[in-house]
Amino acid sequence: MIRQKPMTDSNAPRARTDGRRTLLVYMDAALIKELKKAALDDERNVYEIVEEAARDWLSRAASKRGASASMSKTSPQKQTKATRLVK
Repeated sequence: MIRQKPMTDSNAPRARTDGRRTLLVYMDAALIKELKKAALDDERNVYEIVEEAARDWLSRAASKRGASASMSKTSPQKQTKATRLVK
């Protein structure tokens, strides 16, 4: 049986004042290393670079969905599994 420590002030998760939450992702080790180097070179945090990349990707994905929205209304077969799950 695994015992967990009770939450105390010393091991409680830190609350961020900027509203960010934790997201655990597994990434290629070489990519992580390059991200860390880029962050140092640009004097930024890695999470800022990852947030920017995620926002860019989401924006492009939304544009693609918007362009294909009229087509998907007439052709439900064109919808992806992810699109059906979101609805």
